[in-house]
Amino acid sequence: GVGFRPDAIIFVSPFSTALTDVKADQALLGVGFAVAPTASRSVSMNSIDAQAAANTTYAQSATVAITSPAGTEQASLVSMDSDGFTLNWSATENEDNVFALCLRGGLYKLGSFTQPLEASSVATTGIGFRPKGLIMLSANSATEAVPGDTAKMSIGAASSATARHAIWAGDLDAADPMVTGVRMDNDQVFFMMTPAAASNTLNAEADFTSFDADGFTLNWETADAVARVVIYLA
Repeated sequence: GVGFRPDAIIFVSPFSTALTDVKADQALLGVGFAVAPTASRSVSMNSIDAQAAANTTYAQSATVAITSPAGTEQASLVSMDSDGFTLNWSATENEDNVFALCLRGGLYKLGSFTQPLEASSVATTGIGFRPKGLIMLSANSATEAVPGDTAKMSIGAASSATARHAIWAGDLDAADPMVTGVRMDNDQVFFMMTPAAASNTLNAEADFTSFDADGFTLNWETADAVARVVIYLA
């Protein structure tokens, strides 16, 4: 029922069985990208309500288009079809709803890079064309893990050096009382943080510099010594 063969797909899911469901017992979100059967990536986070101490997890995958934090819901892209797409659910727990934004036309590249270990300007190359847009996604982790402790998610997007936005949310695992945080900014394209009781700790922060002939350039104004993985769709 899509009406065309997609060139790229963005998946979003609250891992809920009802479209009008309101989860009062947890905050749960998954985001994923797919451009080909061999090119899928995803991130998810979960924070469970009413715990004696915070119970929060994340997942980050370089192989599947959809993953729940516990890995109990996972799907990979099989094919882009003439009227939609086909997924292979390698793990499924419930008949959860997944929202899919199917894109047609243009060129798309899905990949990942690691945060630099010090403040610097970094060009990502090998894309094969000059992008017109960029979306980035990260669980703020140096490894792909299902699940990992402490729910964190960063999302950033840019269409030019003056049109960029970023958002981050986090919930510190095992904290009592719970320690949560959120940040939005339209003067940076990406940042990664750690929730802290007094104020959230900034670990890395980048602004968008340019779209280049073979990729894009980010200026990392802040960077600690952790090579966190960042997923991108250009």
